[in-house]
Amino acid sequence: NYSTYSSTWITRNQETKINIYAGTGENAELSNFAVRPFTTSSVAETDKDITFNTVEGAFQAAKLGDTSEELLSWEEVDVIEKQLQKATGPEAKAIGKKIKGLDTQAWDEHSSEIMKLLLTQSFQQNPDALAKLLATGNATLTHTQDKTNGVLSFLDFLWK
Repeated sequence: NYSTYSSTWITRNQETKINIYAGTGENAELSNFAVRPFTTSSVAETDKDITFNTVEGAFQAAKLGDTSEELLSWEEVDVIEKQLQKATGPEAKAIGKKIKGLDTQAWDEHSSEIMKLLLTQSFQQNPDALAKLLATGNATLTHTQDKTNGVLSFLDFLWK
């Protein structure tokens, strides 16, 4: 019966959606705002390893590579990077919004790849968080918040 199949399919798919949104606390431990310290060399112009408390801190620090030297001195970059290393997710996002001289076109071209890399590194270095992520199985992970209704197949995003 088509209607039975259809309602079963809809119910099953509805049950396999898991929302991740730190703002509401929904599965916040899987969020890029989660305190999940990790070390990366992917955000600095040099190859030095830097430890960040959150993926969001590292993500915002990566913007510093797409800034104009005329508008943001190396000293300012160093200060901002140090702030982002210790920042909470919301603090990092606020700091990132204030970065001067960002080449938004260049940033938009590769920001998704940067987020993917940082999330992967963070989960690889935090086995408990990785176990929670893998426990979501084949569920579709969403990032539904007040402004958008984004749906993201998170595992596909990370490992494609």
